[in-house]
Amino acid sequence: MRAGQEMPEARVLVLYTGGTIGMKSVDGVYVPVAHYLPEAVRELPPLNDKAYVEAHYAGAAIKPLCLPPVRHMHKRVLYWVCALPIKYISCEFIT
Repeated sequence: MRAGQEMPEARVLVLYTGGTIGMKSVDGVYVPVAHYLPEAVRELPPLNDKAYVEAHYAGAAIKPLCLPPVRHMHKRVLYWVCALPIKYISCEFIT
C-alpha cells in the first residue's frame, strides 16, 4: 500500500448477548448497564481509532468503531456493537 492511499474497509456486526465483558463496575460489583460496552470500547485506543472514525464518519447517524491499522492486514476493520436486551444474568439462574 502506497503512502497516502486509503485502505479498503472490512465491516463487522458484533452482537453482544450479555456477559461480564459488557458490565460496568459499580462499587466493586459488576452490573448490566444498557449500551455500556460500545461506549467503553469507543474510549479504548487499542480497540478504536477515534481519529479515523471522526475523519471518515463524522456525519454518520450511528458511528462505527474502527480497529487501528493491523500489520500485514491491508484493510481497516470497522465494526458496530449491537447490544441485545439483557433479560437474564446467568449467575441468577437456579437449577
